Amino acid sequence: MDKEAERLCRTCHGCQVNSEFSRPEPITRTLPPSGHWQDCTIDILGPLPTGENIFVIVDYHSRYFEAVIMKTVTSATIV
Repeated sequence: MDKEAERLCRTCHGCQVNSEFSRPEPITRTLPPSGHWQDCTIDILGPLPTGENIFVIVDYHSRYFEAVIMKTVTSATIV
């Protein structure tokens, strides 16, 4: 019976909303990279109303970025 009650509470939306809040881990500071292109980010914006996508890559060290308009987004075109 205990297992049934636990399963019910784990799947009940009201129980989940009223359950105890777990605190998130504290934010830790990330050190900036020491050289160019050691740490970068890539993102794809789209599809835009024209059907195109914008591929963006940013270097965290220099803040240099490249943006390329792409017709199709596949792994072959990204590479």
